[in-house]
Amino acid sequence: GSAQSLRQEGMIVRVSEVDPICAMQACMDGYEVVSPYNHGVVTGKEDDINLALLSTTDLIVTTTGNDKVCDSAMLNTLKKGAVVCNIGHFDTEIDTAYLRK
Repeated sequence: GSAQSLRQEGMIVRVSEVDPICAMQACMDGYEVVSPYNHGVVTGKEDDINLALLSTTDLIVTTTGNDKVCDSAMLNTLKKGAVVCNIGHFDTEIDTAYLRK
């Protein structure tokens, strides 16, 4: 629903998904499935960040309910002026403790 709404507003929407079934569904719905980490391996290290992706991303929306899906390594390498927000129910998806430092 969230991705579809953003796409309807004319945004280029890419989906990052760890669940292979959900990733396949996103692909079948016409979304490019990507990872913020090289080779899809989440290490928490800035050296492993997919800079080609994050340096061109204007908006990150988390909707998972999982902890730290947008971690400090990702936040530190985002494009200047990028917006990060959460549509989910929990405030743990984005590493806000890192942002407060």
